[in-house]
Amino acid sequence: MNTVFHLNSASDVSQEILDSIKLIFQTRPITIVVEDSIEELPDAEQKAILDSRMQEPDQHYLSAEKSIELLRKKYGI
Repeated sequence: MNTVFHLNSASDVSQEILDSIKLIFQTRPITIVVEDSIEELPDAEQKAILDSRMQEPDQHYLSAEKSIELLRKKYGI
C-alpha cells in the first residue's frame, strides 16, 4: 500500500499527520521517503563552463555513444 502526502514545506508535517500514519500502519514496518522537489540549477561557475564548452569547434564534439565506447575500451566496462 502506498500513501503519498504532498506538503509545501517541512513545517507542514504536523503532529496530526504523524498520528494518522501511526494509526493507519500501527506496528507494520514503513519507509518514509523525503524528496526535494526543487531542481538544482547550475551555478555561475557551471554556467561559465557550459558556455565555454558551447563555443568549442564541432570537430571536438564526442557523441554520448562515442564517449561510452572510449570508456569501455579504456576501463573494460
